[in-house]
Amino acid sequence: MGTFKRNLLSAVFVGVLIQPAFAQEAAESQDPAARTLDTVVVTATKREENLQDVPIAITALTSESLDERGITNLAEAAFLIPNLKLNHGRDSAGQATIHIRGVGQSDEHGDPGVGIYVDGVFLARSYGALFDLYDLERVEVLRGPQGTLFGRNTIGGAISLVTKKPGNDEEFSAEVGYESFDGIMLKGSAQVPLVQDVLSARISMAARGSDGYTFNALNNEALNNSGMIGGRAALRFTPTPNLIIDASVEKVVDEANAPASFVSSIRPGPGLNFVQSFIGPISDYVVGGPAGVSLSGRPRTALLDASNDSRLDIWGANVTGEYAWDNITFKSITGFRETENTIRSDLDGSPLVILDQRSEDFTQNQFSQEFQLIGDTDSGKVNWLLGAYYFSEEQSLPIVVSLLTGLGGDRDFERTVNQEAVSTALFGSLTYALNDRLNVTVGGRYTDEEKKFNALRRTIRLGVVTFNEPGITDNFNDFAPRITIDYDVSDETMAYVTASKGFKSGGFNTRAASSGQTQFFKPEEVINYETGLKTRFGGGIGQLNVSAFYMDYTDIQQQAFFVNNRGDLVSSVTNAAEATVKGIEGELLLAATSNLELSASIGYTDAQFDKFEDVRAGDLSNLSFQDTPEFTGNIGASYMIDLANDWSLNLVGDYSYRSETFFDRSNAPEIAEDGFGLTNISATLSTPKKNFDLIVYAHNLFDEEYRVSGVNLLNDFGYGLNYYGEPRVIGGKIRFKY
Repeated sequence: MGTFKRNLLSAVFVGVLIQPAFAQEAAESQDPAARTLDTVVVTATKREENLQDVPIAITALTSESLDERGITNLAEAAFLIPNLKLNHGRDSAGQATIHIRGVGQSDEHGDPGVGIYVDGVFLARSYGALFDLYDLERVEVLRGPQGTLFGRNTIGGAISLVTKKPGNDEEFSAEVGYESFDGIMLKGSAQVPLVQDVLSARISMAARGSDGYTFNALNNEALNNSGMIGGRAALRFTPTPNLIIDASVEKVVDEANAPASFVSSIRPGPGLNFVQSFIGPISDYVVGGPAGVSLSGRPRTALLDASNDSRLDIWGANVTGEYAWDNITFKSITGFRETENTIRSDLDGSPLVILDQRSEDFTQNQFSQEFQLIGDTDSGKVNWLLGAYYFSEEQSLPIVVSLLTGLGGDRDFERTVNQEAVSTALFGSLTYALNDRLNVTVGGRYTDEEKKFNALRRTIRLGVVTFNEPGITDNFNDFAPRITIDYDVSDETMAYVTASKGFKSGGFNTRAASSGQTQFFKPEEVINYETGLKTRFGGGIGQLNVSAFYMDYTDIQQQAFFVNNRGDLVSSVTNAAEATVKGIEGELLLAATSNLELSASIGYTDAQFDKFEDVRAGDLSNLSFQDTPEFTGNIGASYMIDLANDWSLNLVGDYSYRSETFFDRSNAPEIAEDGFGLTNISATLSTPKKNFDLIVYAHNLFDEEYRVSGVNLLNDFGYGLNYYGEPRVIGGKIRFKY
C-alpha cells in the first residue's frame, strides 16, 4: 500500500478516535436549533431496537442515505461498510461473491458463508443475490457469525434487506434516469389503502438497461451490459390491532452479460507449453491479435469467442404473520423462491476455445418456514426468544465445458449435478438485566442438515460416461452458542463483549470430474471473540461505534482447480486450512452543523492461514486469505444548501478505499489488486415540498481501473485472468413523489 494511502487511512482512524472531543466542543458552540442524528431502528435481534442499543457490530443503511448517494445496487453499497468485500461472480452478473472479515464464499456453486435475507427469508444460492435496491426501508449488515438467531451458513455475517411495507396513506413515486453507456433506469411505486386501517397494498417496480462498458473486438458486441426488470406486489392485512399479516410476491428477470474476463498476465513455462501443445501457438494473440488488440492490454476491449449471454429468472413469495398478546409475540415467516439461470461464458479470456462453459437450464427452488416466540417479563428484567426453523432445497446444475478443443472436440464434456438439502433447527436467546446498566445474554442454535448428491459426467461427442454417481447422502449437525455481556457506561454509551460460534455446513464437490472427487467435506467452524463500544455524544450530534475481534477458524473449506496429465480439468474440495483472524472496525457519524453531516469508517482485517496444505500447491501456510483486503475505509460528507423560496441543494461526496487483495489461495501477484480508491459525488435539487428532485451524479469520478476478481490459470494454462470494476459513470435522474 502506498505511503499516501496509508497516511490517509491513518488520518481517518485518528480522526475517529479524537472526533468525540472535537464534537463536544463544537456542540457547546452550536445554537439550540442545530440538527441531531436520526435514530435508526433495526431488527438484528429479531425485535425492533435502536441501533445503538444492539451489542452487535452492525451497519444500517436507510433508503434515504442510499438515495442521496445514488446507490442502486448491493455492490455499490458495500463500499460504505468496513471489512466487507462484495462483487459479482464470474458466471453471472447477478451473482454475489461476499466476504466479511475474510469469511465467505469463493465458489459460486457452494453454500454461502455470508447469509442474505429478504424480509427474514434466507437465500441459499449466490445466483440472483446481487440485488438492485428498490423500494427498500433499509439494509442491515451484521459482521461476525450470526448462527444463533439468523442461523444457516452465516459463519461470516448476515445481510438483511427490509422492504417497505404497505401503509394507510396514499403514496406514489416515479423515477427516470439516464447515464453513461446509454444506461436507462426506471423506478416506481404506488401505495393504496384498500380498507382503511385494515387492508393496504403496495406495488413497486424497477428496470434498467445499458449497452455495457466493454467492447468485444472479436464480434463487435458490447459486454458488461445490464438489462433487468423486476417488480413486487405486497399486501398488509391488520384485521385486529394484535394481528399483522404481510404477504408479497416478486419477479425479476435479469439479462445482463456474464462479466468479461481478461488475460492480465502471461507466465512462460510448462503451463503455456501445455496449452500450446493442444491448440497451437497463441503468441499471435499476446501482442497484437485480431483488430490489433493485445490480450494483456487495457481492460475495456476484450477478445472473447463466447458471447457471455446470461439470463436469470427469479420469482419468490413471502408471508409473515405476527400476533401479539400481553408480553408475548408469535411470528411466522414463510418463504418460497425459484431460480432459473442460463449462462454462456468465456472463462479463458481469449478468442480460443481453451475453457468455455454454458448452462442451459440451471434450476433451484427452496422453501423455508420459521416460527418465533418473543417475550419479556412485566419488570423488563428478562426478555427471551424461542424459535424453530425448517428449510428445504432442490437444485439441478447442468454445465457443458469446452476444454482444449484443439483435440477435435473430445474434451467437450457435460456435467449434471443434482442436490437436495433439508435443514432443521431449534434456537433461543435470553437476556437478563442484572441491574439497570448490566445485561447478560445467552443463546444457542442446534442445526441438523441432510444433503443428497448425484452427478453424471460424460464427454459429449464420444458419448463416453466418465463417471456416474447415482447418489450420496450425508448428515451434518452442530450446536452454535453465544454469550454477550453489555454495560451502559452512561445514558449514551454502551460497551459489550461477546463470544459466539459460527457454522457452515459441509457438502460435496459439485465440480467433480471423476467419482473419486465426489467425497464429502466437513463443516467449517469459527469461534469469534469480540468487544465493542457504541456511543452518542455532543447531545446527539455525533455517533461513534468501534469493535475489535479475534476469530479461531478451523476446517476451512478450500477448493483447488488444476489440469491433470490426461488434460482433464480436476476439482477438489477439502478441509485443508486453519487460521486466526483478527481486526478492528470504526464508524463515525457527525452532524457538524445544521447543514453538514460527516461520516467515516475504517476496517482492518489480519487474515492469514496458520496451516494450509493444498492438494495442488502444497504448503500455503502464512499466506493471506483471498478476497480479503487488509484495509477498508470510507470518508464522506453531505451538505445541504438552502436556496431561495425554500428550494434546497444537497451535495454529497465520498471516497472509498480497498487495499491490496489477492484473488487466489496461492496469492499470485499477477492477478492481485494492488489497492484502489473510488470517488463518488452527487447533487440533488429539491422543491420546497420535497416532492420533486433533480439528481446528477458521478461514480468512480476519476475513472479508476481496478480488479474485483481473478482466476489463477498460471501453472496449468500459462496465464492469469482478471475481472474489472465499472469505469466512470455519469448520470442524472428525475424523481417525483406524491
